[in-house]
Amino acid sequence: MAIPTKFINEQHPIDYILMKLQDENPEWAIPDMQRKFVWKDSQIINLLSSIYVGFPVGAILYWEKATASSKAIGKTGKIKASEQLDLIIDGQQRLTSLKVIFEGTAVLRKKAGLRQ
Repeated sequence: MAIPTKFINEQHPIDYILMKLQDENPEWAIPDMQRKFVWKDSQIINLLSSIYVGFPVGAILYWEKATASSKAIGKTGKIKASEQLDLIIDGQQRLTSLKVIFEGTAVLRKKAGLRQ
C-alpha cells in the first residue's frame, strides 16, 4: 500500500518566488497566526549575501490552497478569507526580505512601529 505524499521538495529560482509574491496577483499569503516581520537590516543583508554566493537559505513551507484569514506578504491589509492561496507556514521573514530587496517594499516593523 502506497503512503500518500504529504510534502514535496522542489527547488525554484528567485524569479519564480518573486512572481508568487507580486502585489497584483499574489499566490502566497501570511496566515494571521504568524508573527509580524521582525528581521533587522543586517539579517536582510545576510540573506542577500547568502543568495549571492550560492549558500542554502532554507526552505519555505506552505499550506497549499488553504482558506483562512491572511495578509499579503510585506503588507498589512487583509486578504478575503474566502480566497484560496498558499499560506506560508515557515519562511515569512525570508520572503518579506526578498520583497524588500527586489521590489523596494517598505514593511511595518514590529518593534519600531514605523515604516522603513
